[in-house]
Amino acid sequence: MGKFKTGDKIKIRNDLTIGQKYGGTIFQKEMEKYKGKTHTIYETSVNSGLFTIKEAFYPTTNIRRIWTDEMFEIADIINLSGKLQVFIEQNNLTEEQAIEMLEWHLR
Repeated sequence: MGKFKTGDKIKIRNDLTIGQKYGGTIFQKEMEKYKGKTHTIYETSVNSGLFTIKEAFYPTTNIRRIWTDEMFEIADIINLSGKLQVFIEQNNLTEEQAIEMLEWHLR
């Protein structure tokens, strides 16, 4: 299971640089207007880790901007809490253990 799935709310990172590769995909000038804003993942390619966002998909022309998870931040607490629950279950942790791990990483 990847970091993000169709329907997740994400935020495009503000620190992306035009022409720079993120996860093998180049951040293009046309993508700049989406930085710092919250968007919805429209399509995912599980095997390749590529995404399209709803706000940057143009069905009449079939033009898509391709994004990678390295270009995203989690935009809402619901996504985060769901992902935390999956992490707890996959790693056979108690909630207390997960909180301790998070606190340790935030120091």
